[in-house]
Amino acid sequence: MKKNAYVNDYKINTEVTREGNKYKEKKNITYHGKYYRIQMDEKKIKKVKWINVAYGMAFIILFVLLGILNNDGSRIIYIVLPYVFLFLPIFYTNMGTIKLLNISGDMTSKEYDHTIIRLKKTTLSLLILSISCALGELLYLVGNKIVDVTSKEYIFLSGILIIVGLSILFMQHQKTVNKNIIEI
Repeated sequence: MKKNAYVNDYKINTEVTREGNKYKEKKNITYHGKYYRIQMDEKKIKKVKWINVAYGMAFIILFVLLGILNNDGSRIIYIVLPYVFLFLPIFYTNMGTIKLLNISGDMTSKEYDHTIIRLKKTTLSLLILSISCALGELLYLVGNKIVDVTSKEYIFLSGILIIVGLSILFMQHQKTVNKNIIEI
């Protein structure tokens, strides 16, 4: 995002006061942009926030556990690149979740973009990267004719497929929440 993306949402009023021979300038900043509100009662909003935390923690735990697995496929470029880049959407998903936890009441445009929109975009990229990682792992399994289902390769593939499934569920969860967001 641009550095000054939200500058038009604020107005600066400068008030000059005189104290003896000195002039003092006081700036009052007021927000005049759009507000967004989640149309749910406080209990449901709290539940939504903690469900987001649960998904975020599940993504982190699976990412770390799959990294610790140290399977042979993790040395192949078309498997390791999508896996390593999974870190970014997982990180930003959790950043959006943390920001959402700290919001109470109406959201400004910036807060809305850094929470709801960020979660939507990062979950989609998480889904795409995890699918490409799973496809790479499948290519590796087929190419090397690995049929032992108890091998680390199948455990890695299972973990990635769990991330794919969680991403889809998380997207569905977000759709139900996004239906209840209105612009004020």
